[in-house]
Amino acid sequence: MRDRLDELHGIGNCRLVLLTLSDEIRDCYRLAEDARRKADGAIDPLTKNDFLDLERRRLFLAHSYEFTERLTHFTAERPRGGKRD
Repeated sequence: MRDRLDELHGIGNCRLVLLTLSDEIRDCYRLAEDARRKADGAIDPLTKNDFLDLERRRLFLAHSYEFTERLTHFTAERPRGGKRD
């Protein structure tokens, strides 16, 4: 993730990074949904809790990626080197 954030310094690279983040976000939601299905099918309470915890962590990661994507959009739209009003 750190390498991807380092790429954000160039405007030309922003689109590539955002596409990659969007893919990561989709994967996180897909994996969270899979963890939820496994939790729903689990008989053992400990196993169920493990899958629910995995779902929670995947959703947290997706939200983190979404924040990074929004922040990238915001900073890419701001003029560089100009004075603030």
